[in-house]
Amino acid sequence: MSARIRFFEKNKADLENTSCDIQITDAIADNNGQEFVNFMRDRKNYTAWMTTNSTDAALTQIDIDLGDTIQFDSIVLVGHNLKDYTIQYLAGVTYVDFNAAIGPTTDTNSTSFYPFTSVLAQKIRIIVNGTQVANADKRIKQFIVTQAMGQFQGWPIIKSPEIDTQKRTNKMLSGKMRVLESLESFSCNLDVKNWRIQNDIDLVEAIYAKRAGVLMWINANDAAQFAMDIKGYRKEDIFLVRPTDNYTPELVSGIYTNGIKQNIQLAEVIS
Repeated sequence: MSARIRFFEKNKADLENTSCDIQITDAIADNNGQEFVNFMRDRKNYTAWMTTNSTDAALTQIDIDLGDTIQFDSIVLVGHNLKDYTIQYLAGVTYVDFNAAIGPTTDTNSTSFYPFTSVLAQKIRIIVNGTQVANADKRIKQFIVTQAMGQFQGWPIIKSPEIDTQKRTNKMLSGKMRVLESLESFSCNLDVKNWRIQNDIDLVEAIYAKRAGVLMWINANDAAQFAMDIKGYRKEDIFLVRPTDNYTPELVSGIYTNGIKQNIQLAEVIS
């Protein structure tokens, strides 16, 4: 069965976490991309951390210090080209595996999702032993470390999805149009006519009660459920969103034993 929409807390390594620090070690690269490390934390898929003239023999090491001991149970690598790598966390003075050890040797995905039993840690280490094209420069567009909030069991209708660029037009004296646009932002409504699944209702209430941005992953690591590769529904499309409406748990037909009608208006936010 296809995956359903997942929600997570905000990325613990997000750019707004000013205490987070990332250090790169690579003995071979002309440039290890240290000046680009924050591109892994900026929520954008058109920027990336990347090395220059590295090789598989370099054993590139990425050390992430979250700035404080934080609870998390999920890691997502978005827009990467890593094939053979290990991800561990610092427990005391030693880096150890997660309970679901992260150590693929033949990863062919450009977005890779790793859930595990929740841990409390401050530091994470990635050791890259090889890339999907041998001796290519390493690349990661987003590094997400987070805590899962939940996954819907039901199938809300995704209504009015919009990729908004704040388009503004002016007609010039020549009769031609001048078009100004900003960076993209995503929004959609999740609509259910009769929601009777308690776990889903609890998750909806938690999203409203958070009063801050949460990560929404419509794809939920299952691209096969979509007939086409469409922006907003791809594996790499993970958005920091927040409800722009109020929680309105109206019972269907006003009957106490019915479920609730729900239309959640979600929009990509700054924080």
